[in-house]
Amino acid sequence: MQKLIIFVVLLVAAGLFAMQSVSPIYRLRPVMPPEFVDAPSSWPAEKRAEEERLARAYWDCAVNVIQWRYGYGYRLPQDPPSDFTITSLGEASADPVIRARYWLMLQRVWYVPDNWTKSYRWDIRWLTDWVESFRKLSVSPSVN
Repeated sequence: MQKLIIFVVLLVAAGLFAMQSVSPIYRLRPVMPPEFVDAPSSWPAEKRAEEERLARAYWDCAVNVIQWRYGYGYRLPQDPPSDFTITSLGEASADPVIRARYWLMLQRVWYVPDNWTKSYRWDIRWLTDWVESFRKLSVSPSVN
């Protein structure tokens, strides 16, 4: 009976360790959602294609830069950050009105769960995080 109790305690401890060590990771999908393109179907094909290139460039910026700064579930600021820019498409890429328009489009699609992928990773930093927190507390100057 004592061996069974030890086995159950070890099994529960291993389960708790595993639960604490597996964390979800959310990443913006590299495939641009269709609603991100701000091009009415009434536009000529050439103008619509140019707008799709702009949208693709801004989406790539969101995937490569913005998601690392804000992440899934974080509120995006009202105004676009300085690193929400594209430079590869000439004049249009420098237009602040277009930049603001695509920032607004990004804000609209940012919270849509289908635009994110979810995976899991093994992460045991929690084992040392509490030690680091304690060290910072013990080193910080006392307040009189």
